[in-house]
Amino acid sequence: MDKRGTVTAKSYEFHLEGVHATDVSLAVLRDLADLLLEGASRAARLAMEGRSLARGSQPAWLASAAEVRLVALREGSLALDCMAAPLQGLPEGLMPGATALDLFLQAAEDASNGNGDSERLDAGILQTLIKARSLFTRGVTRLRLAGSRLAVEVTAPTLEIFQRLASELPQPQVERCVGTLDSLTLSNRSCLVRLAGESPLRGHLASSIDLDEARALLGAEVLVEGTAFFRPSGRPHHMDVDYLAAAGPHDEVWRRSPRATDLRPRISSTEEPLSFSSFVGQWPGDETDEEIFAALRALS
Repeated sequence: MDKRGTVTAKSYEFHLEGVHATDVSLAVLRDLADLLLEGASRAARLAMEGRSLARGSQPAWLASAAEVRLVALREGSLALDCMAAPLQGLPEGLMPGATALDLFLQAAEDASNGNGDSERLDAGILQTLIKARSLFTRGVTRLRLAGSRLAVEVTAPTLEIFQRLASELPQPQVERCVGTLDSLTLSNRSCLVRLAGESPLRGHLASSIDLDEARALLGAEVLVEGTAFFRPSGRPHHMDVDYLAAAGPHDEVWRRSPRATDLRPRISSTEEPLSFSSFVGQWPGDETDEEIFAALRALS
């Protein structure tokens, strides 16, 4: 932001080795634009809501928040200069004045370092990063994504790291846990549940949960049930909460963090394309009550 209070856009450079600006396939530009726009959009949603993908239409604010503008195309190996505006209303703990592209670059850096415990990585982000593979089938030998604070280089070995992290994502599964309802954001129906000895668990409340009833439980011990999604490390990433209520003495057995039990590889081949359904499996509510409680008994 400048002295007049105007939000100032930030500059980025995207450099592709192996292709030339004076003779480049439009498919390369399309695939690069798809990578950057989808990556920025999903990284912004992950930062604001705690997940990069969700069922239903995207929130209205996301299109403008993740906008990236091309301002220059330079000769030689293909280099593009772009601009993006800082996000407004970012949660505490994130880079001040970060743009959606900054968040995507941070996620790409974590993934390129093989950080399977990063909270910046979920199924949607990894799915997007793997899309960089299409550029390498069109002659690109190295992709450099650079902002003012961070630069990430993607090569063929980097893509293998992305693919490995995606293959290590555990299956989402029905879980119960007890903790303190620490915060509740009405605008996007999200919450934080503080678990004993664990990092807070980000939750997303189903439309069937009454927000006024949930708000009355702030600061209290609650029992939450829903579908838990995990990081490649196996630690929980977030939960889609289908049930929330005050915890009772008989719920003490659930005072623990969700833990992945199905560690089968998510992707059987590095050539197999990724889809959202390949990560998600069944949607909450598709299981019968008998299946849910059988799974919960097995976890207790």
